[in-house]
Amino acid sequence: MASLVLDEEKRAGDLGEISLSFIRYWRQLTKKEIIPAQKDLDLHDVYKYAPHFFIHEIIAPDNIKIILAGTEIVNRYGHEVTGRNYLEYVKPEMRDRVYSSFKQMSEFRVGLYSKFKTESLTQEYLEGESIGFPIKSNSTEKNYLLFLSNLNVRYRPLYDPKYDIKYVHIPERLYIDIGAGVPETMNT
Repeated sequence: MASLVLDEEKRAGDLGEISLSFIRYWRQLTKKEIIPAQKDLDLHDVYKYAPHFFIHEIIAPDNIKIILAGTEIVNRYGHEVTGRNYLEYVKPEMRDRVYSSFKQMSEFRVGLYSKFKTESLTQEYLEGESIGFPIKSNSTEKNYLLFLSNLNVRYRPLYDPKYDIKYVHIPERLYIDIGAGVPETMNT
């Protein structure tokens, strides 16, 4: 599917409340060169989002390291994923596309909205959405990618291995202009 610019006002009805709330929070952060630093995230303000957080670091085209995974993320995957390669959870034929999207987020300083569907080891499926923005690392010049990942279900059985994630499918993605514009080539 083509990438589009996400217009919060036009698409607000399509977004979950936690995602809209997170977009509003991120937009009010202090930013240097369009994106905030990790240190600008105030734990008092982000406590309601923290269980849904993923922080990724692009290491190489075949390695997107999970720097941090919130408790809801760990529960969803059925095991600790911090330190693992996120691409392990993406079907092999989709890995280049995911790497490309993440790389574009970091290089062009754009946000990313995506709808996703998780596939479990027992062929169970759950749908959700994620919102991601680049943030500056506290210790290096690298940009990390901060995602809020939220299932569109109120109940996911805790510790039920039939829901443990094997793969994540991403049928829709939309780029978000965060102040630097979205290159035209990303809209095709």
